[in-house]
Amino acid sequence: MISPSKPSKALAPVDSPPAKTESADAKTLAERRGVDPAVLEEQAGQQTEAKPARQLSEPPQVQPETRAASSSAAREIGGNCIGFRLRLLDRVVARIYDDALRAHELRRTQLDLLAALQRFGPASPAQLIRILGLEKSSLSRNLRRLIKRDFVAELPGADRRCHLLDLTEDGHRQLSSALPDWQRAQTEVEQLLGDESGEAIRRMARHYWQSTSQAEESAR
Repeated sequence: MISPSKPSKALAPVDSPPAKTESADAKTLAERRGVDPAVLEEQAGQQTEAKPARQLSEPPQVQPETRAASSSAAREIGGNCIGFRLRLLDRVVARIYDDALRAHELRRTQLDLLAALQRFGPASPAQLIRILGLEKSSLSRNLRRLIKRDFVAELPGADRRCHLLDLTEDGHRQLSSALPDWQRAQTEVEQLLGDESGEAIRRMARHYWQSTSQAEESAR
C-alpha cells in the first residue's frame, strides 16, 4: 500500500544580495587576493585617457616697421621706467627689513603699522590707509595678524559704522623691542641707496603727503 506523499515544504524565496558598486567590488576582491586597493586605483588612473597636448601657435608674422616701432618703445620703457626701478628696489629693500625683523615675527608693513598707531592712534582704518599708502586688503590682512597677537586693540568709534585701532601694552613693547633690528636694516638700506638717493626718497614722500593733505582739505 502506497502511503500518500507528504506535501513538500515551500522553499522560502532567496533574497538577492544587495548590489555593490563596481569600485567596492574591486576593492573587496583586491583585499581578498592580498592586493593593496590603492595600487589598483593608481593603475586605473594610469589607464585613463591622456589629455591631448595643448596646441601651440606658429611664430607670429610681424611687419618689420611694426617690430622696429615696438623695439624703440621697449628700449625707452626698459631703460627709463621709474616705476620698474622703484618696484625692483622695493623688493630688495623689503627683503632687508623683513630679514632683520624675522626674530620678532614681524614684516616691515606690520612694524610700520605699529609705529603709525603709536604716533597717530587711536586711528581709523581709513586714516591708516592714508598715512601709510596701503591698499585696503593689505591693511586688513596685516591688522588681523597684529590683533591676533594682541599688539593692536579694536576700540568703538563715534558710531557703529566706525571703529578705531590702538596699541596694546604688548604692542608698545614690541615696537620698542624691534627698534635695534630695524636700525640695523635702516643702515644697510642707506648704504645700498647712498645718502643722496635716501634723502631724495624722503623728499618725495614728504611732497606726496603734503599734496595728499592739500587735496583732501580742498575737497572738504
